[in-house]
Amino acid sequence: MKILKEYKELLEVGHGRIDKRTTPEYWGITDYTKHEDGSIDIHQNVDFYIGIDTFFSGEFPIKINKVEGYVVCQYNFSKQLTSFKNFPREISQNFVFIFNDFTKFKHFPRKVGGDLIAIYDNSGNKEISYDDFMDILKNIRKRCDVGEL
Repeated sequence: MKILKEYKELLEVGHGRIDKRTTPEYWGITDYTKHEDGSIDIHQNVDFYIGIDTFFSGEFPIKINKVEGYVVCQYNFSKQLTSFKNFPREISQNFVFIFNDFTKFKHFPRKVGGDLIAIYDNSGNKEISYDDFMDILKNIRKRCDVGEL
């Protein structure tokens, strides 16, 4: 894919140090289309493992328009990822996320073609109770078309 080749060359030639976490390849994404605005469409399943060694503040470091496949977002330690900003607006299959440190849902995906699976784990976020979590899920389901892509 020409766009992918040009993007890789840009990374190699660029000035200064490039943060690898801002590249799709860091996240195991190899089949994607890059747009002029820097956002990408992903043409594969993705598993965003936000581990203890993944340091960034608040939002995901890559802007994603849509994913043709499923998305899993798990193990978000130390409130590194608190917002769904830059997450895909559309996911063609299931979206699984372990709810532990998310506090902002404004940018939650608008369409999920499969199931929306949210796993409550407040081990990292003691501020949100199970009842709050259920209220948040109800509001998400009002805003997000689930199983309708």
